[in-house]
Amino acid sequence: MAKAGSAAGKRPRPADADFKETKRRVGKKAPAPSNATATLYKAKSIVLPEQHALVHAERNPGVATSSRQLALPDLLAQLNHHSPVVRKDALSGLVDLSERNPGALAAAAARTLEACLALLTDGDPAVRTQLVLLLKHAQLKLGADGLRPFAPLMLLRLGAAISHSS
Repeated sequence: MAKAGSAAGKRPRPADADFKETKRRVGKKAPAPSNATATLYKAKSIVLPEQHALVHAERNPGVATSSRQLALPDLLAQLNHHSPVVRKDALSGLVDLSERNPGALAAAAARTLEACLALLTDGDPAVRTQLVLLLKHAQLKLGADGLRPFAPLMLLRLGAAISHSS
């Protein structure tokens, strides 16, 4: 009688896949281990508006700038920024620009006042307060005759600001 566990009745066990060693081929790159750590990195540059303004001021020495070396187009662009602090700083920069360069406000009064009057409906009270200071400063610099062409626009924006105030 043969035993129940004899060699004739046994099946060969498959080799464990975890410990199986792969054959290496000549000229082929060795495969990366399964627990390898990726050491790749990507570098990105950070662009700061203040740095751009300094470079712009150095390249164009005849351009009127504020004390923070921001030109009029830079300040007008900052009026549309999502942060109320940046918008408020842009308005104070416009006051500073017109104080440092007396003709700068008169030369670009249309662009400046059109961009500034849009802030009458701004949700932040600090921005509106700084806007009132800028408008008072513009009235002193430009006078009544300088602001007369913008009276219809001012009335429209002011009416919208009054009706939309909370």
